[in-house]
Amino acid sequence: MKILRLLPLVMLAGCAAPSVPAAEPQAPAARQLQAVAGQAFYVSAPYAAPITPGSATINWQTGTPARGQLEYGTSGSLGLKGPTEAKNATSHRLTLGGLWPGTWYYVRARCTDASGRVSYSATKQFRTTW
Repeated sequence: MKILRLLPLVMLAGCAAPSVPAAEPQAPAARQLQAVAGQAFYVSAPYAAPITPGSATINWQTGTPARGQLEYGTSGSLGLKGPTEAKNATSHRLTLGGLWPGTWYYVRARCTDASGRVSYSATKQFRTTW
């Protein structure tokens, strides 16, 4: 019994915590928004607001200035392209018109930054009102 009680103490006494250099604290969002040359940049999930029977305004953010375009459709394969923004920005807002009332749509943002890198948002759903 004594051996069993001492064994954990011996193991703990012989273990040293790994030495890790202190890193500058950084909020998760800040880490997520950093762009690395040659790699994709952050694009937030799009959300629709406001939504009407025939249109929806889609909003999203990017971690680096970029021009956005919406891809959308009534199935996950999308298939339709919306307008493209005229200039680079990090806060994006485009309106899709000509939609059917009471219909579920899938949408994602395709963004291109000044150096030509392209990143996509996750695909999200919204439903137009009646």
